[in-house]
Amino acid sequence: MIAVELPTVQELAHTLGPFAAFVIATFDRSGLPLIVGSVCVAVGAAGGHLVPTVSCASAGMIVGDLVLYEVGRRGGPRSELLRRLLRPLLPLRATARALLRRYPVMALAFGRYVAGAGILLPLLAGAAKIERRRAWAVLILGSLAYVIPWGTAAFLLGQSFIETMQSMSSHIAWGAVAGLVIVIAVFAYIRVRRRARKASNGLANGGPPINPS
Repeated sequence: MIAVELPTVQELAHTLGPFAAFVIATFDRSGLPLIVGSVCVAVGAAGGHLVPTVSCASAGMIVGDLVLYEVGRRGGPRSELLRRLLRPLLPLRATARALLRRYPVMALAFGRYVAGAGILLPLLAGAAKIERRRAWAVLILGSLAYVIPWGTAAFLLGQSFIETMQSMSSHIAWGAVAGLVIVIAVFAYIRVRRRARKASNGLANGGPPINPS
């Protein structure tokens, strides 16, 4: 059996330059920005420039998200390919489906901060046949909001960014989950209040009552 040694992030950065950020970000769905940040640091250390590096990383993250969405859409919810892809993420599947059904925009935009959800949510969104234009727009904006600040910070801070992220990885993971829960809770509260206000306005105007549920 022949052993194949994969290149390190530093080797990719020296060989491919900013394009290394594209390659790594296309496959990075780890949740934490440590991996995409590490490749930005490596490209900077290899003499790369900030704007091309972060642009390539953003493009890679976008391509990865859109490919996952299209795979889910073409395969459908009952395809064998989708079942194989989702099998390792089975514990997250029910929660991801519930979030996607009730809060599709928030889940697709910010779910990437939870390990595994960055793979699961685009696949499920495609399988659920969420409108392509809407899903693409949310995934693109979510990718940009994820990569640009973290990639820029990593490039500028260098090795200290990696050391800080490694020392705080568990706290950041829990913080990301808590932040996602808080955002969804606030969004749900605003939505319920808005519907209740519409219902009270309808009663005041003599119209039929509106069910706020």
